[in-house]
Amino acid sequence: MHAERSGKSRAVAWTLAVLAVLVLYLLSVPPSVLFAVGDREIVSQGMPDESIATTWLEYYGKPYGWLSETTPLKYPLRAYETWVYDLIGF
Repeated sequence: MHAERSGKSRAVAWTLAVLAVLVLYLLSVPPSVLFAVGDREIVSQGMPDESIATTWLEYYGKPYGWLSETTPLKYPLRAYETWVYDLIGF
């Protein structure tokens, strides 16, 4: 009984850890883009083009861009982006 309970708690812990990593990723993309690019006008047009963005930013932001363009998360992610941009002052 104790081993079964321990296995379930590990599964819950791993599930929460994976969800936490995903949420932290989603929360980190807009500030990363702002600090890497530094221009709100460019950022407001979507992910920066290749001449401005560094390679890591292009790869790092691709999943976020896909989520914010093709899933129902579009509206909360766009609202979060706006909030971050206003908070930072860009």
